[in-house]
Amino acid sequence: MSLLTIVTYPTIGSAQSSFTFSFSYLNASDIDAYVNGVQVFANNASTNTAVGGNTFTVAFSSAGSNTLTFSPSVPAGSTVRIQRNSNPVSYTHLTLPTILLV
Repeated sequence: MSLLTIVTYPTIGSAQSSFTFSFSYLNASDIDAYVNGVQVFANNASTNTAVGGNTFTVAFSSAGSNTLTFSPSVPAGSTVRIQRNSNPVSYTHLTLPTILLV
């Protein structure tokens, strides 16, 4: 099971290079970004996948920030989706200590 949180910028009105999301994350590798449904950012790196003639370089504006910066700018009319896909911590592998009462 994974925890999925999404913010979508539908049909942006003008070219835009920075997109901010409000949800928190523990690992930068949990954040993915899509332009017009095509994944352009995964595992904290650009995917080098072309979208409508553009190959985007995507990065966090600074370490730990909640803003992704795209170069070149995402063109007007595009839809941008940023999502967090993280796995919750599982405690099923932990062994509890045995307490002996004498």
